[in-house]
Amino acid sequence: MGPLIRILICMALLGALASPAAAAAEPEEREGFAGAFHLKASNGYSILAFLSERRSDGQGFVNLFVVGGEGGAIYSTRAKVTAEEVRADLGRLGEIDLDFVPSGMRKAERSACDPQPVKFDAGHYQGTIEFRGEEGYTRASATRVPLVIGPLLSIACGGGGGGGETLGSNLPGARLRVFARGQARRLSLQVNANRPGARMSFEATTQERRDGVDIFRAVEGVAPGSAFDYDPLLSTATLDPPAPFSGSARFHRKAPAANRWTGNLAIDFPGRSNVPLAGSKVRAGLVHAHLNP
Repeated sequence: MGPLIRILICMALLGALASPAAAAAEPEEREGFAGAFHLKASNGYSILAFLSERRSDGQGFVNLFVVGGEGGAIYSTRAKVTAEEVRADLGRLGEIDLDFVPSGMRKAERSACDPQPVKFDAGHYQGTIEFRGEEGYTRASATRVPLVIGPLLSIACGGGGGGGETLGSNLPGARLRVFARGQARRLSLQVNANRPGARMSFEATTQERRDGVDIFRAVEGVAPGSAFDYDPLLSTATLDPPAPFSGSARFHRKAPAANRWTGNLAIDFPGRSNVPLAGSKVRAGLVHAHLNP
Protein backbone atom coordinates (compact mmCIF):
# COMPACT_ATOMS: atom_id res chain seq x y z
CA MET A 1 0.00 0.00 0.00
CA GLY A 2 1.56 3.33 -1.10
CA PRO A 3 1.47 6.56 0.90
CA LEU A 4 -1.25 8.13 -1.21
CA ILE A 5 -3.62 5.20 -0.71
CA ARG A 6 -2.84 5.17 3.02
CA ILE A 7 -3.62 8.89 3.26
CA LEU A 8 -6.90 8.46 1.42
CA ILE A 9 -7.96 5.66 3.73
CA CYS A 10 -7.09 7.75 6.78
CA MET A 11 -9.08 10.67 5.39
CA ALA A 12 -12.08 8.45 4.71
CA LEU A 13 -11.93 6.96 8.19
CA LEU A 14 -11.71 10.38 9.77
CA GLY A 15 -14.64 11.49 7.66
CA ALA A 16 -16.71 8.53 8.81
CA LEU A 17 -15.89 9.16 12.46
CA ALA A 18 -15.89 12.96 12.52
CA SER A 19 -18.18 14.20 9.76
CA PRO A 20 -19.97 17.53 10.34
CA ALA A 21 -23.28 15.70 10.59
CA ALA A 22 -21.90 13.33 13.21
CA ALA A 23 -20.27 16.13 15.17
CA ALA A 24 -23.55 18.06 15.34
CA ALA A 25 -25.63 15.08 16.45
CA GLU A 26 -26.60 14.21 19.96
CA PRO A 27 -24.19 11.75 21.67
CA GLU A 28 -26.54 8.80 21.28
CA GLU A 29 -26.98 9.55 17.55
CA ARG A 30 -23.33 9.89 16.60
CA GLU A 31 -21.76 7.36 14.29
CA GLY A 32 -19.16 5.01 15.69
CA PHE A 33 -17.09 1.99 14.76
CA ALA A 34 -19.24 -1.13 14.38
CA GLY A 35 -16.83 -3.60 12.84
CA ALA A 36 -14.56 -4.45 9.95
CA PHE A 37 -13.64 -7.38 7.74
CA HIS A 38 -11.04 -8.16 5.11
CA LEU A 39 -11.18 -10.37 2.01
CA LYS A 40 -9.14 -11.07 -1.10
CA ALA A 41 -10.34 -9.94 -4.50
CA SER A 42 -9.30 -10.87 -8.01
CA ASN A 43 -6.43 -9.39 -10.06
CA GLY A 44 -4.24 -8.73 -7.03
CA TYR A 45 -6.68 -6.53 -5.14
CA SER A 46 -7.88 -6.83 -1.56
CA ILE A 47 -10.86 -5.28 0.20
CA LEU A 48 -11.04 -3.84 3.71
CA ALA A 49 -14.58 -3.05 4.83
CA PHE A 50 -15.07 -0.49 7.58
CA LEU A 51 -18.54 -0.39 9.17
CA SER A 52 -19.92 2.56 11.12
CA GLU A 53 -23.31 2.86 12.77
CA ARG A 54 -25.62 5.59 14.04
CA ARG A 55 -26.69 4.18 17.33
CA SER A 56 -30.10 5.88 17.44
CA ASP A 57 -31.69 4.06 14.49
CA GLY A 58 -29.33 1.36 13.18
CA GLN A 59 -28.39 3.35 10.09
CA GLY A 60 -24.80 3.95 9.17
CA PHE A 61 -22.20 3.55 6.44
CA VAL A 62 -20.27 0.80 4.71
CA ASN A 63 -16.86 1.89 3.41
CA LEU A 64 -14.98 -0.48 1.10
CA PHE A 65 -11.25 0.17 0.59
CA VAL A 66 -10.17 -1.70 -2.54
CA VAL A 67 -6.37 -1.63 -2.84
CA GLY A 68 -3.93 -3.29 -5.22
CA GLY A 69 -0.53 -2.43 -6.65
CA GLU A 70 -0.18 1.32 -7.12
CA GLY A 71 -3.85 2.16 -7.10
CA GLY A 72 -7.12 1.72 -5.31
CA ALA A 73 -10.64 2.95 -4.74
CA ILE A 74 -12.90 3.74 -1.80
CA TYR A 75 -16.66 3.10 -1.99
CA SER A 76 -18.91 4.61 0.66
CA THR A 77 -22.67 4.21 0.96
CA ARG A 78 -25.43 4.46 3.51
CA ALA A 79 -26.48 1.12 4.94
CA LYS A 80 -28.22 -0.60 7.80
CA VAL A 81 -25.44 -1.25 10.31
CA THR A 82 -25.81 -2.56 13.84
CA ALA A 83 -23.77 -4.81 16.08
CA GLU A 84 -25.91 -7.71 14.83
CA GLU A 85 -26.30 -7.10 11.09
CA VAL A 86 -25.06 -5.28 7.99
CA ARG A 87 -27.31 -4.63 4.98
CA ALA A 88 -25.98 -2.58 2.04
CA ASP A 89 -27.29 -2.35 -1.52
CA LEU A 90 -24.37 -1.45 -3.80
CA GLY A 91 -26.47 -1.45 -6.97
CA ARG A 92 -24.48 -2.67 -9.96
CA LEU A 93 -21.47 -3.08 -7.70
CA GLY A 94 -23.09 -5.86 -5.65
CA GLU A 95 -24.48 -6.27 -2.14
CA ILE A 96 -23.57 -6.96 1.47
CA ASP A 97 -26.08 -8.91 3.56
CA LEU A 98 -24.50 -10.18 6.77
CA ASP A 99 -25.33 -11.25 10.30
CA PHE A 100 -22.74 -11.10 13.04
CA VAL A 101 -22.18 -14.40 14.86
CA PRO A 102 -20.35 -13.90 18.17
CA SER A 103 -17.91 -16.56 19.33
CA GLY A 104 -18.48 -15.87 23.01
CA MET A 105 -14.79 -15.09 23.43
CA ARG A 106 -12.71 -11.95 23.80
CA LYS A 107 -9.90 -11.30 21.33
CA ALA A 108 -6.96 -8.90 21.32
CA GLU A 109 -5.22 -7.28 18.34
CA ARG A 110 -2.29 -4.88 18.16
CA SER A 111 -1.43 -2.13 15.72
CA ALA A 112 1.94 -1.87 13.98
CA CYS A 113 2.93 1.09 16.14
CA ASP A 114 1.49 0.34 19.60
CA PRO A 115 2.30 -2.80 21.60
CA GLN A 116 -0.76 -2.27 23.81
CA PRO A 117 -3.48 -4.70 22.62
CA VAL A 118 -7.07 -3.68 21.97
CA LYS A 119 -9.63 -6.18 23.21
CA PHE A 120 -13.01 -6.81 21.57
CA ASP A 121 -15.75 -9.43 21.34
CA ALA A 122 -14.66 -11.95 18.69
CA GLY A 123 -16.89 -13.46 16.04
CA HIS A 124 -17.55 -13.59 12.33
CA TYR A 125 -19.95 -12.20 9.73
CA GLN A 126 -22.07 -14.73 7.85
CA GLY A 127 -24.26 -14.25 4.79
CA THR A 128 -23.52 -12.72 1.38
CA ILE A 129 -20.72 -10.47 0.17
CA GLU A 130 -20.63 -9.69 -3.55
CA PHE A 131 -18.48 -6.96 -5.07
CA ARG A 132 -18.11 -6.35 -8.81
CA GLY A 133 -15.63 -3.62 -9.69
CA GLU A 134 -16.51 -1.43 -12.65
CA GLU A 135 -15.05 -2.46 -16.00
CA GLY A 136 -14.18 -5.82 -14.42
CA TYR A 137 -11.04 -4.58 -12.68
CA THR A 138 -11.70 -6.83 -9.67
CA ARG A 139 -14.34 -9.09 -8.11
CA ALA A 140 -14.84 -10.62 -4.68
CA SER A 141 -17.38 -12.85 -2.98
CA ALA A 142 -17.65 -14.58 0.38
CA THR A 143 -20.21 -16.10 2.71
CA ARG A 144 -18.17 -15.90 5.91
CA VAL A 145 -15.49 -13.45 7.09
CA PRO A 146 -14.04 -12.86 10.59
CA LEU A 147 -14.42 -9.58 12.43
CA VAL A 148 -11.05 -7.80 12.46
CA ILE A 149 -9.73 -4.49 13.76
CA GLY A 150 -5.96 -4.93 13.32
CA PRO A 151 -5.75 -3.36 9.82
CA LEU A 152 -7.61 -0.29 11.00
CA LEU A 153 -5.35 0.07 14.03
CA SER A 154 -2.26 -0.10 11.81
CA ILE A 155 -3.64 2.45 9.34
CA ALA A 156 -3.92 4.92 12.22
CA CYS A 157 -0.14 4.70 12.67
CA GLY A 158 0.40 6.80 9.57
CA GLY A 159 3.28 6.61 7.17
CA GLY A 160 6.12 7.77 9.40
CA GLY A 161 8.26 10.88 9.09
CA GLY A 162 9.53 12.68 6.05
CA GLY A 163 7.63 13.66 2.94
CA GLY A 164 6.32 17.04 1.91
CA GLU A 165 7.60 19.63 -0.50
CA THR A 166 9.96 22.57 -0.53
CA LEU A 167 9.05 25.48 -2.79
CA GLY A 168 11.42 28.16 -4.12
CA SER A 169 12.30 29.88 -7.38
CA ASN A 170 15.96 28.85 -6.98
CA LEU A 171 15.19 25.12 -7.00
CA PRO A 172 15.93 23.03 -10.11
CA GLY A 173 12.88 20.83 -9.65
CA ALA A 174 9.30 21.40 -10.72
CA ARG A 175 5.80 20.44 -9.66
CA LEU A 176 2.87 20.37 -12.06
CA ARG A 177 -0.66 20.31 -10.68
CA VAL A 178 -3.68 19.55 -12.84
CA PHE A 179 -7.22 19.82 -11.52
CA ALA A 180 -10.87 19.96 -12.50
CA ARG A 181 -13.89 20.65 -10.33
CA GLY A 182 -17.48 19.98 -11.25
CA GLN A 183 -20.78 19.07 -9.65
CA ALA A 184 -20.50 15.43 -10.69
CA ARG A 185 -16.76 14.82 -10.44
CA ARG A 186 -13.48 16.08 -9.02
CA LEU A 187 -10.13 15.31 -10.57
CA SER A 188 -6.53 16.06 -9.60
CA LEU A 189 -3.05 15.12 -10.76
CA GLN A 190 0.33 16.11 -9.31
CA VAL A 191 3.69 15.28 -10.86
CA ASN A 192 7.12 16.13 -9.44
CA ALA A 193 10.69 15.97 -10.70
CA ASN A 194 13.52 17.23 -8.48
CA ARG A 195 15.69 18.24 -11.44
CA PRO A 196 15.48 18.17 -15.23
CA GLY A 197 15.76 14.60 -16.44
CA ALA A 198 15.11 13.07 -12.99
CA ARG A 199 12.43 10.42 -12.66
CA MET A 200 8.92 11.73 -12.29
CA SER A 201 6.64 10.80 -9.38
CA PHE A 202 2.89 11.18 -9.73
CA GLU A 203 -0.33 10.84 -7.82
CA ALA A 204 -3.82 11.21 -9.28
CA THR A 205 -7.27 11.10 -7.71
CA THR A 206 -10.85 11.36 -8.85
CA GLN A 207 -14.09 11.59 -6.91
CA GLU A 208 -17.63 10.92 -8.09
CA ARG A 209 -21.04 9.65 -7.02
CA ARG A 210 -22.85 6.80 -8.77
CA ASP A 211 -26.18 5.25 -7.81
CA GLY A 212 -25.95 6.54 -4.24
CA VAL A 213 -22.35 5.39 -3.77
CA ASP A 214 -19.53 7.90 -3.22
CA ILE A 215 -16.37 6.73 -5.01
CA PHE A 216 -12.78 7.91 -4.56
CA ARG A 217 -10.13 6.52 -6.88
CA ALA A 218 -6.36 6.96 -6.69
CA VAL A 219 -3.26 6.01 -8.65
CA GLU A 220 0.38 6.74 -7.80
CA GLY A 221 3.78 5.76 -9.12
CA VAL A 222 6.96 6.86 -10.87
CA ALA A 223 7.92 7.32 -14.51
CA PRO A 224 11.17 7.92 -16.42
CA GLY A 225 12.60 11.44 -16.49
CA SER A 226 11.68 11.77 -20.15
CA ALA A 227 7.98 11.73 -19.17
CA PHE A 228 8.11 15.27 -17.70
CA ASP A 229 10.13 17.87 -19.57
CA TYR A 230 10.28 21.57 -18.62
CA ASP A 231 12.48 24.57 -19.29
CA PRO A 232 14.46 26.27 -16.45
CA LEU A 233 12.11 29.27 -16.33
CA LEU A 234 9.01 27.04 -16.30
CA SER A 235 7.50 28.89 -19.21
CA THR A 236 6.62 25.59 -20.90
CA ALA A 237 6.40 21.94 -19.93
CA THR A 238 5.45 18.69 -21.64
CA LEU A 239 3.92 15.67 -19.93
CA ASP A 240 4.15 12.42 -21.92
CA PRO A 241 4.17 9.51 -19.41
CA PRO A 242 3.69 5.76 -19.97
CA ALA A 243 0.83 3.62 -18.62
CA PRO A 244 -1.43 4.08 -16.74
CA PHE A 245 -1.40 7.26 -18.84
CA SER A 246 -2.09 7.67 -22.53
CA GLY A 247 -1.56 10.64 -24.80
CA SER A 248 0.31 13.80 -23.80
CA ALA A 249 -0.27 17.42 -22.80
CA ARG A 250 1.65 20.69 -22.86
CA PHE A 251 1.75 23.67 -20.50
CA HIS A 252 2.11 27.20 -21.96
CA ARG A 253 2.45 29.83 -19.22
CA LYS A 254 1.90 32.85 -21.51
CA ALA A 255 -1.17 31.42 -23.22
CA PRO A 256 -4.74 32.46 -22.24
CA ALA A 257 -6.08 30.47 -19.29
CA ALA A 258 -8.29 28.28 -21.48
CA ASN A 259 -5.29 27.32 -23.66
CA ARG A 260 -2.59 27.12 -21.02
CA TRP A 261 -2.95 23.34 -20.65
CA THR A 262 -3.69 21.48 -23.90
CA GLY A 263 -3.46 17.97 -25.27
CA ASN A 264 -5.09 14.53 -25.15
CA LEU A 265 -3.56 13.20 -21.92
CA ALA A 266 -5.70 10.61 -20.08
CA ILE A 267 -5.26 8.14 -17.22
CA ASP A 268 -6.69 4.78 -16.17
CA PHE A 269 -8.03 4.53 -12.61
CA PRO A 270 -9.22 1.28 -11.05
CA GLY A 271 -12.76 0.90 -12.37
CA ARG A 272 -12.65 3.98 -14.61
CA SER A 273 -10.35 4.01 -17.63
CA ASN A 274 -9.33 6.73 -20.07
CA VAL A 275 -10.22 9.68 -17.81
CA PRO A 276 -9.25 12.94 -19.61
CA LEU A 277 -6.56 15.04 -17.91
CA ALA A 278 -6.69 17.91 -20.37
CA GLY A 279 -9.45 19.92 -21.98
CA SER A 280 -11.43 23.12 -21.63
CA LYS A 281 -12.50 22.42 -18.02
CA VAL A 282 -9.08 21.30 -16.79
CA ARG A 283 -6.57 23.79 -15.35
CA ALA A 284 -2.87 23.44 -14.54
CA GLY A 285 -0.16 25.23 -12.56
CA LEU A 286 3.63 24.88 -12.65
CA VAL A 287 6.06 25.96 -9.89
CA HIS A 288 9.62 25.25 -8.79
CA ALA A 289 9.61 22.60 -6.06
CA HIS A 290 11.58 19.79 -4.43
CA LEU A 291 9.75 16.67 -3.33
CA ASN A 292 11.26 15.44 -0.06
CA PRO A 293 11.75 11.68 0.50
